[in-house]
Amino acid sequence: MSRQGYSMFLVWIAVGVALAVGFVAAPAEAAHCALRHPARQIYEIFPEATNFRTVTGVVDPETVQEIETVSGLELRYSDRGKSTMCVVLGTDAIPVGFVQARSEIGRNGSIEIAWGLDLDLCVNRVLVQRSREPDSDLLLQAEFHGMVFGQSWRGLQDAAERFESSTSAHSRIIGTALDSGVMASLVVSSAFRDEVVEARMEGHARRVFPTGVITDVVPASALSQVLLEGLEPTQTWLGRIVDREGLPLGRVAISKFMRSEEWLDLVIVTSADGVIRHTSSSTKQNLSAASKLRALVGLSRDELPSGPTARFLQHSARELMQLCFATANAR
Repeated sequence: MSRQGYSMFLVWIAVGVALAVGFVAAPAEAAHCALRHPARQIYEIFPEATNFRTVTGVVDPETVQEIETVSGLELRYSDRGKSTMCVVLGTDAIPVGFVQARSEIGRNGSIEIAWGLDLDLCVNRVLVQRSREPDSDLLLQAEFHGMVFGQSWRGLQDAAERFESSTSAHSRIIGTALDSGVMASLVVSSAFRDEVVEARMEGHARRVFPTGVITDVVPASALSQVLLEGLEPTQTWLGRIVDREGLPLGRVAISKFMRSEEWLDLVIVTSADGVIRHTSSSTKQNLSAASKLRALVGLSRDELPSGPTARFLQHSARELMQLCFATANAR
């Protein structure tokens, strides 16, 4: 081969390599392009929003293990490390919820989904920020919104399992979106635990006491003397509500209870004299449970049902109140 022919041969090899690299890199780049901040979507998801604050957290190995153990799902490599979410603020800067944007991989590229979660980490609304997937319009339809609205991560996971064995393109994108919602809720609650607990306590407490200040927040793990019979509180936090001069207004408690396969995320706000003033939970889709929870408002801890005749929700509320007041008396 002549020198000129050999040079042309090398040129064509270089061109071929460049084209190959370009074809391989394009899908990967499309799938992992920079994730947009959901600033515009926040005000669509929460029309009552007046502002927001962006929080940066880390999905470290401990958080990865916690999420994978609870959900049974495996976190992608891109889900680990640095992560961000937004605490959404309403009137008088009272927290109203959370937003996290996530990038998922479809057949034709990435799908950016902004998940809005209320103060109980249930879905408020979901929006598609950017998509290279033609079927992503399905995620904007009323049918999908009705499927996810008010659902906790467990409800989203139950819905996703119905699409696992489906081979249709429509079902695949819905299943992908539902898995995205599960991860959004779990990442927000686990990687941003302190910020989420603080915002949830303030948001719920200031519905009852608009000028109240949350103080003395204590994790229940520090209260080894108090035992919740028959229930396992996986995560519990207690706090005092005071006015601007430090005078007591009430107490707020947040806990995730588990009994057998039944889960309950429960929030109680009480007055200083031990009367329930506000309740909330992740049981929004269970209308019967939600109604029974609202019926507890106005009751004192002594008026709540106890013993084997008490239902799971009532028993959980009573035990959480006893834990809350035992803590107050110990201080």
